[in-house]
Amino acid sequence: MKLISYSFSNFQSFLNKAKVNLLFGKNGRENSLAENGVNRMMLVAGPNGSGKTALLKPIMFMCWFISDSFYGDPDSRIPVIPHFSSMEQPSTFSMHFLHDESEWHYELACSEERVLYEVLRRRDVRFRYVFVREWNTEKNVYQIRQQNFGFPAKDVSRVRKNASLISTAAQYNVPVAVSLRSALRERFFGNVNILGRGAVPSVFAAAEFFSENTSLHEAASSLLSSWDMGLKNVTLREVVQQNLDGPEKQHLFWLPVGIHSHNGQDYEVPFPMQASGTQAAFILLMWLLSALKNGGIAVIDEIEKDLHPHMLRQILDLFLHDESNPLGAQIIFTSHSLSILNELHKSQIMLVEKNRNNESEAYRLDEMEGIRNDDNFYAKYMAGAYGAIPVF
Repeated sequence: MKLISYSFSNFQSFLNKAKVNLLFGKNGRENSLAENGVNRMMLVAGPNGSGKTALLKPIMFMCWFISDSFYGDPDSRIPVIPHFSSMEQPSTFSMHFLHDESEWHYELACSEERVLYEVLRRRDVRFRYVFVREWNTEKNVYQIRQQNFGFPAKDVSRVRKNASLISTAAQYNVPVAVSLRSALRERFFGNVNILGRGAVPSVFAAAEFFSENTSLHEAASSLLSSWDMGLKNVTLREVVQQNLDGPEKQHLFWLPVGIHSHNGQDYEVPFPMQASGTQAAFILLMWLLSALKNGGIAVIDEIEKDLHPHMLRQILDLFLHDESNPLGAQIIFTSHSLSILNELHKSQIMLVEKNRNNESEAYRLDEMEGIRNDDNFYAKYMAGAYGAIPVF
């Protein structure tokens, strides 16, 4: 799966349309994917409170809504929060992506109460709709048109106001819906969900993940050892934890253990005793290696947390090189470690700022006039030449 772009409007601090475009080419505006290709990474930078995390949330919201909204409470509200100046207007979302050797475009308009508009298009010679779903206010009913979607008419009427037609159709084994739901479930990874950045998993949760994915554990151990953290290896040990309520209450958990060498002798140091940067990298690799293995998309908020800037470059190199990224996995991330700006192309940098009306705005660096590829992006950004810096 390849993410080409996504856009949204009237969502949290963004009132007007914002677009994250991963197409190469001047301003990413060319239509030909064959000529321009798709970026493997996108940095989102800007001051605290500008809306960087809010720029990441819509893609994860769409992934959840398309694949899993059917499983929600029938009476629950759709988890979207419009801009406070436009509470009565719908929020809109769209996603343009490649999947199963086809080009797709998904659109959604909704309020917290219901879906107002949902459409899926697929390109052959041109984009044609697979289905169009619209809420008819006068008749108080959804009007749905299909073209080779295959959702039986007798079941279409069962779609709920707070659920995606795709998520619903997947329950009836409609092939297109099942394929898209699986792709979105299995190709997106990271620490962002529809509510924002999630709680940081523990090293024990990461160890349990790696215990079930041995090839990724081996890759993580090799990378951590090569990143000069004093590690020789990372092993996983299944530990029995006794409960004071009695032996029948005991349970198992996985303990990651770092192997260190000194004067030819190996020593074991449990990961809770390792440096915070080592622990952070161990957890981060859980998501990054999953994306690399599956040709997916990693969405990471504040990727540099507890990491040295040089470490960040090593991590991003995993996505840039075909040897470590043969399937073309992508990463979209926020960071305050902005020396990385000089390692990126201007089409791989998005800046976010909030204006005096408390409205966030996002723009790609190559949308600005006069930006050269050989500019010192870091120095010019820090000097305020591009905007999106704190003003005290």
